[in-house]
Amino acid sequence: MTSPDVTNPLLQPRFRVPFDRIRAEHIEPAAAELLREARAALARLAEDGASRTYDNTLRALDEFTEPLDWAMAVVRHLESVATYPELRAAFNAVQGEVSAFYTGIPLDAGLWRNIKEFAATAEAGALGGERRRYLEKTVETFRRHGADLDAAGKKRLEEIDVELTKLTTKFSENVLDSTNAFELILGSEPELAGLPPTARESARQSAQRKGLEGWRFTLHAPDYFAVMTYLDDARVRRRVYEAFAVRATEAGRDNRPLIVRILELRRQKAELLGFQHFADLVLEDRMAHNGAGPSLFWRTSRARPRGASPGRIASCTNSAARWKVPARRKSRPGTWRTTRKSSAPRSTISMKRRSARISRWSGWWRVFSNWWGGSTAFGWRSTAAFPPGTRR
Repeated sequence: MTSPDVTNPLLQPRFRVPFDRIRAEHIEPAAAELLREARAALARLAEDGASRTYDNTLRALDEFTEPLDWAMAVVRHLESVATYPELRAAFNAVQGEVSAFYTGIPLDAGLWRNIKEFAATAEAGALGGERRRYLEKTVETFRRHGADLDAAGKKRLEEIDVELTKLTTKFSENVLDSTNAFELILGSEPELAGLPPTARESARQSAQRKGLEGWRFTLHAPDYFAVMTYLDDARVRRRVYEAFAVRATEAGRDNRPLIVRILELRRQKAELLGFQHFADLVLEDRMAHNGAGPSLFWRTSRARPRGASPGRIASCTNSAARWKVPARRKSRPGTWRTTRKSSAPRSTISMKRRSARISRWSGWWRVFSNWWGGSTAFGWRSTAAFPPGTRR
């Protein structure tokens, strides 16, 4: 790195991240400097005339974005767990340019030419193991991300990815802000029945930090799962669950219009790249291979065990009778009990159903964040990840 600004911690990648030294005013200067260096390195990679080798092609491709990768990963993490207005403004100010740069890597004609030239060399043909796999994945990824598009197609793809970055970043911010906006104050010990001492103490300290009396609970994971797992009061559990389920749907933080636009852009991107659906684009190099794969797997997985189920149930029943295992007592409809010190009945909403719903939504958010459409090859990190709102 040429003449690094030693006062800007984002310009010096290191294993131990100096979070305590990073400020909002560091972000834009660091992004500008790192983008300048990355563009210069990309231009060198795309030059014509040099004999193509693994080191000056694939290894250089793998390493040239590392400083920018590191800096943006650190900033993105801070935005997700310890954001404040100045940091968020600086992060959003650089997002578009950074996204456009990453999108442009597989669209660079000179770089694509050099990769194909190296793939045709004797050295490439003799590669084995992970290096061979890396070459194959690089060629596949470049093709799948528009390397063979014409100039108009490349321009449109870049526009789509930049807009997706902005929309998905806003989506993440809405979830985080909505999570942070909720708090529940419980004022008496009896209301805490069922909670373990660690959860009680954490809630008490949370209230004290806010200058409040009692016990403060939020929608962040440590509070949320403690309440939903252990708290005896079904009304409080229901209130917390419902607040969690409708995050980012309130005025000013409503993600529903964003989802519609994100899905539309993903559809356009898939069609531009020659795929029928966005799922086909995402899954092409994965086990499912296309969007129909998971649906087929689900249908066959449900159908296959059904034929054996009656026999297995009968066998288990007979074994239980032979070993004199007590019959399981059925719970009243709408309740659920679990093995724990407190045997208080669960919520009037079935906890099993609630847990299933939470799992499905958690899985959806993960899929939504990973499938936004940005490249993750060569260690590139999506600039539109959806970090969960973590405790602050």
